[in-house]
Amino acid sequence: MEHTITIIGSSGADESKYLVSEKLLTLGADLTCDISLDGPLVENIHTRLDFSSKEIKLYNLSVDNPTKVNGIPVNDMCIITNGDIFTISDRSFYYEGSSSREVLEEELDRIHSHLDAEMLSNENLKVQIGSQKQLVKSLEDSVSSRDLLIQDLEDKFRKNQQVISILDTIIMTFFPGSLISVFSYLYAYLMVYSGTVAVIARSEAG
Repeated sequence: MEHTITIIGSSGADESKYLVSEKLLTLGADLTCDISLDGPLVENIHTRLDFSSKEIKLYNLSVDNPTKVNGIPVNDMCIITNGDIFTISDRSFYYEGSSSREVLEEELDRIHSHLDAEMLSNENLKVQIGSQKQLVKSLEDSVSSRDLLIQDLEDKFRKNQQVISILDTIIMTFFPGSLISVFSYLYAYLMVYSGTVAVIARSEAG
């Protein structure tokens, strides 16, 4: 990422440009500063710029004559961005940071990362929905099987009732008497019970 500091002349035209090559840049009256300035209101080290991270930090080091960014005095530190103008005493500087293309590429990378995360979340949601559908289908199949079992039991019961009626008629016709009738009912009951148990056993075995 390139950073350029343009010194603006008194007429408003660009006077000179300084291409930043270090992570820290100092401006002031001291000759050791990266950009040396003269004037009675300029401190030895008046301003320091920090380029060590994506956010460009401007530190004001003057109490009596603070550095201004876009016309606003800086008490301690502020973040500057592409196109900001900062002023020390009567000298103004124009900051140029990343090109528009670099900024756009960073934004596109951020958007792509967000979209990838959304797609992964959607895929996980689809898997969960598929599992829920399978569970519902399994429950529906289980209910259907239970309904068939109940229907089978009802059919068996109706058939056994018919058998009981026929047997009762036969026994009462050829073997009259209350004792024999009682035995016929017991016999018929056992037949119904055994038939029902057989149906349930087959259902459970299946």
